[in-house]
Order: sequence, then C-alpha cells, then structure tokens
Amino acid sequence: IFLIVYGGVKFKISSAEKETKLICLYDETTSAVSKGEITKLLNSFNESHIDWKKILKDDLENYDYLVLSKGNLTQTEEEIIFKFLKSGAGLVLFLPKIYNDDFLKKIGIRTYKIYGDDLRIEWNDEIFQNPLQVEYVTSRGVLVKTGFAGSIKRPDKGNVFPERIPVRDFTVLSKVIDKGNNFLGSSVVLVKHWLNPWDIKDKTPKKWLLISGQGFNFERSFYQQIAQVLKQPFVIKDLRASYPIYENGEDVELALEVFNLNMRNEQGEFLIEVLNQDEVIYSVYNKRKFIPGLNELSFKVKKEFKPGFYELKCSFYSEGRVVDYFKNAFLVKDKSWDDQGIDFKIKKDKFLINGKRSFLWGVNYYESSRGELMWLWPNLYRINQDFKLMNKLGFKIVRIHYHHPKWFEDYLSIIDSKMAEFFPDKKYLPCEEDLRILDSTIYLAKLNDLIVCFDLFTLVPHELGNPSGWISMDERITDKEKIKHQLEFVKILAQRYKNVKGITWDLWNEPRIPEEMIPQLKQWVGVIIQEFRKNGDNHLITLGGNDSLYIENELDYISIHSERIDIAPLSSKPVIIQEFWLDEDLNKEQIQFDDLQEIITDLKVSNYQGFMPWQWTRQSRLWDQSEPEKWDDDLGLFLREDSSFKPTTNLLFFK
Repeated sequence: IFLIVYGGVKFKISSAEKETKLICLYDETTSAVSKGEITKLLNSFNESHIDWKKILKDDLENYDYLVLSKGNLTQTEEEIIFKFLKSGAGLVLFLPKIYNDDFLKKIGIRTYKIYGDDLRIEWNDEIFQNPLQVEYVTSRGVLVKTGFAGSIKRPDKGNVFPERIPVRDFTVLSKVIDKGNNFLGSSVVLVKHWLNPWDIKDKTPKKWLLISGQGFNFERSFYQQIAQVLKQPFVIKDLRASYPIYENGEDVELALEVFNLNMRNEQGEFLIEVLNQDEVIYSVYNKRKFIPGLNELSFKVKKEFKPGFYELKCSFYSEGRVVDYFKNAFLVKDKSWDDQGIDFKIKKDKFLINGKRSFLWGVNYYESSRGELMWLWPNLYRINQDFKLMNKLGFKIVRIHYHHPKWFEDYLSIIDSKMAEFFPDKKYLPCEEDLRILDSTIYLAKLNDLIVCFDLFTLVPHELGNPSGWISMDERITDKEKIKHQLEFVKILAQRYKNVKGITWDLWNEPRIPEEMIPQLKQWVGVIIQEFRKNGDNHLITLGGNDSLYIENELDYISIHSERIDIAPLSSKPVIIQEFWLDEDLNKEQIQFDDLQEIITDLKVSNYQGFMPWQWTRQSRLWDQSEPEKWDDDLGLFLREDSSFKPTTNLLFFK
C-alpha cells in the first residue's frame, strides 16, 4: 500500500492563480486501475514531480481532493476520509475491485450491477468535444445520493419526506449503452454544486468524480479535460424561466444561479441558449466577475416565442472548453392547447381513452433528482424526458402527489427543522407562479399523450389540514374552517382547468380513518365533488386507497393500494390498483424484473381495469437515516436516479 501526496501546483483561471493539492490513497491488490493510470490524473494537475508518502495524515485541510483507489479500508482510514470529505473537500473515486458498501453509503455513493449484452461506452459530448475512442470493462454502475451524515427525525403519520433538500447534482460523463441504444448504467459521474447545511455549514464542497471500470488506458488528454473541470471554480446550481409556462405573447425572463467555490472574486464565461427542436433560436453570452458563494443573475429575453416546448441550456467555459452545463425548459401555450390531449371517460365499468375501451396502465411519479421540490423549483427538461419515456413504454396515466407550496414550510416548522428557512414564504392558496407549475405538469403530460392524476389533499398547509401527515388525520374532513379553505382551493382548480382534457383528481391518499368515521369521509367527499361540479369541472374523481371501497357511490372509480394481485372487489365502477409495492434493493433488480413480469401476466387475466405501481424511479435526494426512506428507494421500479434503465424497463410490456 502506498500513498501519493501532490502539491505545489499553480495554474490560471480567469487570470487568478490558484493552488490545487491532491492526496491519493492506492492499493495495488484491490485497485481496478494501475498506478500509471492514476499518475496520469495527478500529472494533469502539475508540471513537476510527485511526492510519495507512507502514511495518511490526520491533518488534511490543505488538500483539495482525495484520489481514492483502495478497497478494504481500515477503520482509521475511513474515519480520516469521512472527516476530510465533511470539511468540504473533493473526491476522485476509482471504484476498486473490492469495496465496503457500508462505507460508500456513508459518503452517499451506491453501486449497482449493469445487466445486458453487447455493451458499449457513450461519452458525454457536452464535456468531451472530441469523442473518446476508449473502450473498457465495467460491470458496475455508480450513483450518488444527495447527502451524508446529519440527524434526521423519523417521519410519522404518513410522511416520508423529512428534512430533505437536494444538496447535490450530478452529470453523467459516460454511459453504458446496449445495442438498442438503451442507457443501462453510469460509468463516469461528475458530482457537483452541493451544500449540506447540517455538517458543512458555511463550506461549499469541491466537486467529486466517480469512475467505475477496469483495464482502461485513457489518453493523457482525457485526464487533462477532467482536471480542467475539477480545477475551475464555477458550478451551475440552477437555470430556469421566471414561469415554467407562459401564455402566448408573454415576456420571458431567465434566472441563473452559479456557485463560485473560491474565496475570492473570479471571472467566468458562460453561454445561455434557448432551443426549439434542437435549433438555437436565442442566446446570451456573458463574461463577468462572480463573488464567492452563490451568485444570482437574471436576463430578460428579447424575443417573442410561438407555442411550443423550449429547452434552456447554460454552458460554462474555461480556455474554450465546456467545464459545466445545466439544462431546464419552459413552455409557451395558447388556448387551443386545452382541447389537445386525451379524452378520458367511463362507460359502465370500463375506461374509455379517446372513445376506445382501454386498460389503464400507469405509474406513480416524483422527478428523481428534485422529488417533491418539483412543486417549487421544477426542472421541466427532466420531467419531459421522463414523460417521453413513459409514453414510449406504453403508459396511459401518471399519478403525482400535489404538494401545496405552503406545506413545506409548515411541516418543517412542526418538526422544528432548520430547513424551514430554505423554503419560500407562501400563502395557503397557490399564487399565479404556483399554478403555472401545475399548468406546466399538465401540459407536459398532454405533449406526451398521458393522462395526469393529482392527489390534492394529502400534503397540505395548516389551513387545509394537518401538515405533519395524512394517515388518520381526520380534522381535514371534520373541521369546518379547514373545509372552507379546501373549497376555496377546489374553486380555483375547477375554474382554471374545467375545459382542459386529460386530468383526473384524487382527493386524498390513504386516509386510513377509523371505521366509525366512514360516514364523515363520505360526506366530505360529497362536499368536495359538489364544489368541482358547481364550478363546471366534470373530470373523473377518485379517492386514493382502500377506503374508496366504502364510498364507491360517491366516486367515479375505485383505487386499491396493495402489494399483491387478488381478485378485484365487485363494484359497478372501474377498479384499479392505484399503488402497487414491489420493493427490492439495487442488488435484487433481477428479482424485481421476474416478479413484475409475473404480475403483468396475472393482471391481463384479472378483472382490474388499471395498474399503477409505486413508483417510477429511485430518488437521488433521499437520505439513508430512516427505514421509510430506504423502502421508498427500493420501490423505484423503472429507472435509477441517474435515469439509467433498471431491468424492468426493458419489458416494454404495455405496447
């Protein structure tokens, strides 16, 4: 075992000199790459020699990056590394042949097996302008979670979303692709712009690089490009339009958030582009000084946009090369969009989609990198990518929990979390900005021929119910003042969407109230539905969970939540399995595939009229501090958080 310590390197970024120091822990017997391969990386950061040391020092604050290619770490080494990373430092991990899963989990890294034959590597051409020709062997993919350490309170009353903000983002630099061009795994991942408020406090950590594979022999130019990315101080936190969706003719304004990781002002160079169908139709180039920490910029777009989907892209440059980029999107609509989309109705006990009798194949959904925060800061680019794939797989409907914007602050205040300060102050009724987020989700579903189902009264602010959870929280159906505010919300929705195709409402997810309160539940459902109908909204309405069986006469269809396929309950209304649990961890994905294949076969001969598993994806933002969160990860059924296909996705079973 030997240790590389490298320092004294000087290089220029925007005319400012900055020293970058790397320290390397390597073991020849467990490393998947040679000493020479790591030396190429280190040489990309210097012009002189490498100093060799025999011990890992406890005092690492003078180093910027740890280059790690060693399995079977000692407890002392793990403690030192953990302390080093928590101080705000960076990591370059060459995934070793042998490694401790528990240690990787502590620092927020997961690995998974890549399934498939005839695989190849596809390089990210945003970062690598000249496509690399290197082929190498990788049987494991690498993922990154959003945080490590911190004291997380165990959720109760139905909540599985305690104290979560996405503190990391990541860019896949190389993908493992099969002969069908399907994305099966991430082999090189850049982790960037993350801030952990529990342990880092005022520190902004360095970027991380995760590399999985063995037997490769990269050109020096590869490591030079990697070094350029790691050395430059800028990372893009976000790029978004002021509204996610605009009416035809409205002015568009863009907001850009950029971290400067250095402790002094630095000059940066970036390009913002607006694209429609891969054609750049508007761009902004800027070269400016950035103060340390977070910088927020805004730009008014001097162009009129026709109705359509517009991709947003920001690229940061260093010495003529892209060293970071970020994508989002916005929509422009006109009134004709309301009539577009799926006509969703019921005839007797069957669903009709555009007048044709159809089985309701669907899925529950959170966007993997932002999760519930899609209701505050949505990334329409990622949501659209997900919806496009759902359509390709043959899904007909997507179900999403609506998180009332004020719920975030109210819930975090109840559990006395410091995270409350990270969320905007909101009123109990959605403002125009909040409603535009709801609009954009509906219209993205329309563009991808999906029906969208919203659960409305589960994650609510104080004024509409109890923010701390939903299971057996009966005041939302008994408190007259809360019901009054709920009806205000219903009126807003009904009047805004009454003429919009492709929507169905779910009033409350899994009430699980005492049996003696079923009459109150039935009365409440009747009052809410009456308010929809009174305001001209005739969309189909259900209640999420098995309580819907007891009030079937009030509803348009019945929604069962289960972990097994039984004979559907007898009803004059269509009965769907609205949530189905098939939880397996990353090491048991093939078992998940086999089980789902059997379930699909059973469904085709059942008397259910629809099936919607929980849920679409593993969720990259989750912590691993409580069992409910681990379970929620294991329930990700089709995609991993890097958007790679789990084996189940290749079933393509709905077409």
